[in-house]
Amino acid sequence: MEQEQEMALTQFRTLVETLNDPVYVLDETGHFEYVNDAFIEMVGYEREKIIGASPTLIKSSEVVDRSKNHLGRILSSDGPDSIQFEIEILPNQGEPIPCEDHMGVLPYEGELFEGSVGILRDISERKERKQELEQTNTVLRTIVENLPMGVLVEDAERDVLMQTASWAKHLAFRSTVRK
Repeated sequence: MEQEQEMALTQFRTLVETLNDPVYVLDETGHFEYVNDAFIEMVGYEREKIIGASPTLIKSSEVVDRSKNHLGRILSSDGPDSIQFEIEILPNQGEPIPCEDHMGVLPYEGELFEGSVGILRDISERKERKQELEQTNTVLRTIVENLPMGVLVEDAERDVLMQTASWAKHLAFRSTVRK
C-alpha cells in the first residue's frame, strides 16, 4: 500500500513538472509549499526563496486579498469547487504579467483545511490582441461615422449593429418623400 502511494506521488510530481503552466500549492497558512519549474521561470525567484514565502512575494496585497475572498467562496458549503480569475504576477524583474489563476483547494477530510492549489496561465498575448482589436474597432467606427454617405451595418440575422447619423437622416428623408 505504501509503495503504491509513493508511486502515485511520483507520477503526480512528474505530471505537474512537465506542465508548461506554472503550478503552486499553498499550505493551510497561505504560504508556498510547492511550485513547479514553470512557476519559478515565470516569477524569476529561486525555489528556496519561494517555498515558505507569502504570495505577497509575487502578488500585490490587493490581489492577495482578492484571492483570499475567492478561496472563501470555494470553501463555503454552496461555493464552486474551483474558481478562475485574473491577476497580475509581479516577477522579480520586469513588467507585471497578466495571468488567469485557476484556484482550488487540496482534498481534506472533515473541517481540517489542508491548503490550496493553483495553475497560472499567462494571458499577456490575449490581452494585447484584445487591445489591438478594440483600437481597430475604434478606428473603423470613426471612419464609418465620418463617411459622407449613410451606412447601415447588419449581422447575419439582419439585426442592426450600427447606423450612421446620415443613414438615419436618409431614412427620415425617404419617409417624408413617400408621403
